[in-house]
Amino acid sequence: RNDMKKLIGLIALLALGVFAEAHAETAIGGGFTLTDQNGRQVSDADFRGRDMLLFFGFTHCPDLCPTTLLVMSQVVEQLKGEAAGVAPVFISVDAGRDTPARLKEYLANFNPTIVGLTGTQPQIDAVEAEYKTYSARVEDKDAPDGYGFDHSGYIYLMDRQGKFVTVFTADSSPQTIAAKIRETLKAGK
Repeated sequence: RNDMKKLIGLIALLALGVFAEAHAETAIGGGFTLTDQNGRQVSDADFRGRDMLLFFGFTHCPDLCPTTLLVMSQVVEQLKGEAAGVAPVFISVDAGRDTPARLKEYLANFNPTIVGLTGTQPQIDAVEAEYKTYSARVEDKDAPDGYGFDHSGYIYLMDRQGKFVTVFTADSSPQTIAAKIRETLKAGK
């Protein structure tokens, strides 16, 4: 049953990616106000003037999240001097466990420029709706606290004005992502 749910979720997410690529003006993204790993209120407007590389996940994720955050770290390293024009952002879908302190501890394992954001469940749900992303709590007796999350593995690229540019899959290479960011930075979007 869980495998079928995962398959259906994967098909829906793949369709979103194809749709998003074909319709770049689709309303993906939007306003949010969340709390960062230092306990400060942060809004989407705080990232204006920089491209935003955005990923949704959770700190107790066993594989997809640490792998994707490593890729995001490698992208920032590849961009070198151009990295100042990019804001890598990790938004937790686990409002119950991912406190600012937990995010700070977890993100210490990755590039220090990655901003971790969390909030109340309604805030997280609203941001997920804006970005057309997916997550669902899954009971799992072997996971910390008895649950985990099924969630999408997309990395969103938003331009300097907060407009959607493209989406990358979990399989996208750091080179591919960095090349697209350089393209966007050069275009001045």
